[in-house]
Amino acid sequence: MNYDVFYDKAFGAFAGLILGDAAGMPVEFLPPEMIKKEFGKISTLVSVKDFHPHRDLKFGSITDDSEQALYLAEEMIKDKGLTYETVKRSLLRWVEEKDAFNKSYVGPSSKKALIRLKNGEDYLKTGNEGNTIGAAMRVIPVGIVRAGNIKKAIDDAVTSSYPTHSVSKAIAGATSLAAAISECFNQRATAQTIIDAAIHGAKIGQTKGLKYCSPSVWQRIVYAINLINEVKSSKKVAELLYNVIGTDMFSEQIIPVVFSLFYKYRQEFSKALWISVNLGGDTDTIAGLLGSVYGAFYGFSGFPSKEKKLFYKISEINNLQVDKIVKGLWAIKQF
Repeated sequence: MNYDVFYDKAFGAFAGLILGDAAGMPVEFLPPEMIKKEFGKISTLVSVKDFHPHRDLKFGSITDDSEQALYLAEEMIKDKGLTYETVKRSLLRWVEEKDAFNKSYVGPSSKKALIRLKNGEDYLKTGNEGNTIGAAMRVIPVGIVRAGNIKKAIDDAVTSSYPTHSVSKAIAGATSLAAAISECFNQRATAQTIIDAAIHGAKIGQTKGLKYCSPSVWQRIVYAINLINEVKSSKKVAELLYNVIGTDMFSEQIIPVVFSLFYKYRQEFSKALWISVNLGGDTDTIAGLLGSVYGAFYGFSGFPSKEKKLFYKISEINNLQVDKIVKGLWAIKQF
């Protein structure tokens, strides 16, 4: 793979994550009927309402979803790869520099694990209560560095999960997404091979870590795709995903929602993105992960002009340096 293709896809993966995160942040965990009442149909960035937990976040702010991925990428560049120590250091630096414990967006599993990490506990044990989607949020740079090497992407995703999310279903979410991002870099990748990679990654991930009583992530990916694939109304699609699959902060809900939307609207990025923002539930994570898969597959060059402009606005608001990070990841890539 040449530099230009890698850069376009890697930049697209981060841009999609950041765009979805900032777009979904103001309505995170609101039910869809409240989103509709307060905002109508969202199709651009909106400000946080005074009643929302994120009311202290300014317009266009990103959350832990993007921040953790960017911090992990920076530490991977320093270490020229990924180890448990790399993940631990990225998390503790993020907590310190972003004053994360005092932010409204830190998830419950992550907060418990981060406190234990900060207290010097063993990072192979600090994530033993982590059963949410938190590990998948930061795994984008893992899939990028292991571009086209799905097995290694899965292995590294397990490593990146452990310090905060060492429960099997949480790991399955991370391995599923990392495998899909990695597959996006393959020259012959299609929407179907990306779904196949996501399913394979989830299957492997569910065998790792602490076993947890939970529905199968990979089987729910298949179920969610079949559930909405022939449904013509986007309103009905959203209702089915919210009411049947669920949009809470767990891998067995979010990962199937992300991949079913990606597969159904594989050539309609804008449509899928704004459906996810209006969906209700963990909207910033759903929209962010969905955007990262689209970006890795089509590249930033494949973004519609509206979404490109919104990304640049978000990047300026949050003082992001995605260009520098992508160039650093190219230097340590391990195809």
